[in-house]
Formats: sequence, structure tokens, C-alpha cells
Amino acid sequence: MPACSIHWANAVHTVLAGEIAAKTVAVIGCGPIGLFCIAVARACGASEVFALEINDHRRKLAEKMKADHVLNPAKDMSMNR
Repeated sequence: MPACSIHWANAVHTVLAGEIAAKTVAVIGCGPIGLFCIAVARACGASEVFALEINDHRRKLAEKMKADHVLNPAKDMSMNR
């Protein structure tokens, strides 16, 4: 099996490991596997998809993959203490 097929299989297996339909999903990291996780979550009926990524280019790709909310955890997130 080509290496790229293994990445896609990992994404599908990970997303399908739990109930996704009508759920909110967070994808942490928007490399090839994370981007495919966004697509699979969308196809499985996730109600909202959050994508967290520090790389500008990958955040733009997550937006193109139709993530509802694309955040840079280094800038967009704060902890309330």
C-alpha cells in the first residue's frame, strides 16, 4: 500500500471511531491527515468542525475544506484562569 494511502486510511479510521453525525468536531493540526479528517467529518454529518492550526497556509486549506471555525491556537485562544 502506498504511503499516501495509509495517511488517508488513518484519517477515515480516526473520524469513524466515534459517532460523528450531528456532533461538534475539533481537528487539531491541518496537515494532510487533518485536512482529510475535516472532509470525512463533513461527509459523516458533523454539525460543526473546528480546525486548529498555527501555519497560515494550512489554515487557508482548512477553510477551503469547509471547516466552520479555523483558529490559530498561538493567537486566537486564551485560557481563563
